[in-house]
Amino acid sequence: MTLKKTTKEWLSVAIMMVSSAVIIFNNIGQSVQLIQIPLSKISMYWIAGISLGIGAIWTMYLEKVIK
Repeated sequence: MTLKKTTKEWLSVAIMMVSSAVIIFNNIGQSVQLIQIPLSKISMYWIAGISLGIGAIWTMYLEKVIK
């Protein structure tokens, strides 16, 4: 495991993490809207947080931090 990265590399990792979270959140939101399930703000925050966590795990996997 190596943590020595340049600023550009860290920025690209952050962008990958956020974009993965946005894609996951968007897909979940479209699915919920298709099924017509009403969501509260707290539910949306939970979905966004879980999406960010999944995006972070996926990005770490792609960066070979975790195996």
